[in-house]
Amino acid sequence: MILAFSLLNPFLLWGAGLASVPLIIHILNKRRFKRIRWAAIEFLLRAEKETRRRMRFEQLLLLLLRMGVVALLAFLLARPMASSEDLLGLGQRSVHHVIILDDSGSLGERSGVGIVFDAARKKVLEIADQIGKTRGGDFLTLWRSSSSKADLSARPVTITLRGELNEALAAARPTPDRFEPTLLFEGIRRIDNALGEKASRLSIYLVSDFRRSDLMGADGRIKQPLLKGLRGLRGGTGKLFFFPATHSGQANLGITRIKPLQARSIQKIPSRFEVEVFNFSKDVSARFPLGFQVDGGARVTRKMDPIPPNSSKSLVFSVDFASPGFHVIQADLPLDRLALDNKKALAVEVQDAAQILLVDGDPGERIELSETFYLGSALDPGEDGASGFSVTHTDEYDFPQKKLGSFDLIVLANMGRLPEKEVQRLEAWVRAGGGLLVFTGDQVSVNSYKSLLWKDGKGLLPAPLDQVDGDMAKPLSPVITQVEHPLFQGMNEVLSKLLSLVSVGRYHEIERDSKGSEILGEGTKVLLRLGDENGPPLLLEKKFGNGSVGMMTTTADASWTSWPGDFSYPVLLTRLAEQMLKPMDLSPYNLGPRGQWSLTLSAADYRPALRILPMEGDESGLSLERSLLAQPDKENPDDLKALIGPEEGRPWPKAGAWVLKLDRVGMGEAKRFFSVSPWTEEGRLETVPKKAFLAGLPSEMAERAVWVDEASAVKAGFLVDEGEFWRVLAFALLGFLVLESFLAWRFGHH
Repeated sequence: MILAFSLLNPFLLWGAGLASVPLIIHILNKRRFKRIRWAAIEFLLRAEKETRRRMRFEQLLLLLLRMGVVALLAFLLARPMASSEDLLGLGQRSVHHVIILDDSGSLGERSGVGIVFDAARKKVLEIADQIGKTRGGDFLTLWRSSSSKADLSARPVTITLRGELNEALAAARPTPDRFEPTLLFEGIRRIDNALGEKASRLSIYLVSDFRRSDLMGADGRIKQPLLKGLRGLRGGTGKLFFFPATHSGQANLGITRIKPLQARSIQKIPSRFEVEVFNFSKDVSARFPLGFQVDGGARVTRKMDPIPPNSSKSLVFSVDFASPGFHVIQADLPLDRLALDNKKALAVEVQDAAQILLVDGDPGERIELSETFYLGSALDPGEDGASGFSVTHTDEYDFPQKKLGSFDLIVLANMGRLPEKEVQRLEAWVRAGGGLLVFTGDQVSVNSYKSLLWKDGKGLLPAPLDQVDGDMAKPLSPVITQVEHPLFQGMNEVLSKLLSLVSVGRYHEIERDSKGSEILGEGTKVLLRLGDENGPPLLLEKKFGNGSVGMMTTTADASWTSWPGDFSYPVLLTRLAEQMLKPMDLSPYNLGPRGQWSLTLSAADYRPALRILPMEGDESGLSLERSLLAQPDKENPDDLKALIGPEEGRPWPKAGAWVLKLDRVGMGEAKRFFSVSPWTEEGRLETVPKKAFLAGLPSEMAERAVWVDEASAVKAGFLVDEGEFWRVLAFALLGFLVLESFLAWRFGHH
């Protein structure tokens, strides 16, 4: 049995010396009497001799009781504490103390010269010190909220514990991850179950910034995963201690998104990126600069107008990528309350040229009379892909032999009809993300298009075609109807003037219902109309699965329109192609806090040794560089496979741009970029007040809950009840007083 005593007020133990006061009084009272011989007293002396032994015993008993009362009172005021696996034989008393340290991204909030996480680490050490002073022989577990395993697992509370804690906390830092306790409680339960009867109960210590978005649901109640996790832990008598480590300021601006405005980035074609900034504050922001850079190079700064509270604004930046391959763009804000969301990165893969397939439904006698002649000239004028588009020409007979997966955009120009098998192949390709652009013309079979491509709104076409309309002698001009669409962004006014010079003589009508309204597919947008904003549709688009479909109701050549000869034709067609290309999937190398990137490399071109490091160093000065080895692919021995991810059971230690360095055989080092982003709502710094949090706990938890903040009167002694046995001493003192009073009365009546 381990038994240890300590005193919270040891200086008051000197009061135990006052236990000698009754003895001194007794001795002094005996010396007060003067002996006088008196004849009559002889009878009394004879009687006194008969009862002297009994009286001495009674006096001694009262004296000891009175001395014990004083000693117990002094001992009680000194507040003795005991820690024992089996306290005085009264039963198991060891406690399993579990400290949960919230290391989510919001604890990186600035507070004075440091961050909130610094205060949280300090609180953990204070808790451990207090446990060490009062609960020797207990067990302690330290668990960071973002980890799938404990930093310290059921360690005995000894004098070496603080050193272990310091070592564990030295490497701790706020991560890009959010506070998610589900897996955490499962791990704690396993450790506690392993302790079994060695610990009689479990006490939880949560050190957190208590953000509302982490703990409270939309209904204003504490989230069920947290309550369920606490309920699932044993020891209904164990206490729940809540230690807030937070700063009062909640003003914060954060970059929540960098969005490409085109389907993919292509060399020599300007790529546009929209940077969204959100104001998480309750007040309107001031005007501020927004920075933008590519591959860590020169930084461009633009001023951003004030943002209303709980709202966002965006700026668009244009980038000309000088080379194909992997690149990374970064946006940044001035330093404010939370550094985590002041920077955001997006890794992109740039193509040298997008692959476009032009399917000609009316080749013509000469190449310049073909349906796709002007399309090819607009998209790939040099026929070498130097424009960013590499065009392949085919016709309706050769089309079935083409592998659609090799192309990013397919254009059907005046195709009469498609076999059902080819329609199904096109549907699968578009549904998987491909882009399809359809031009009509005199070869189009309206009935075939309705049955195979419209399919009552379930097919590829944005709308059902009707008869050909229009008069070449009375042409109409295109009018923009969706000025906010990315297709027209930044060029709306200029393009409107150019389109006013274009003439469209003939076009296909869109079928109307019995009420005279145009029949449009679900989600279809009309981007251009003829004549005015209420005129016949000219350009329509809709989403189909992960891809998109556009339809021009006139020809791609000059037979029905003067447009192919106008300057606006290559401008709009190039922009339209950019929008409709098969989107490049950026998700593999733009990761969340715990994301992983599965990378395949050619074993002939790359060595297996890889290095991972952040593009910018860590503020703590600690190196975050890691090495790993790619392994041979079991299915294809000519390839190497590598899983680029954080340490097992942990999130990425830092948000932002990261670099993967590869060693090319005989060609030196190569770089590939990837990014790590925090949860978009991590910038909401509003905290849960003490009253609201405790009120949200179920009654059985609220009875055991203790909120320990800076102003708390019990901050220095939050574990008082865990080790003190003052109740036992108080009852003993009361018993001594009652017994002394009874015996004094009883002995006085002899």
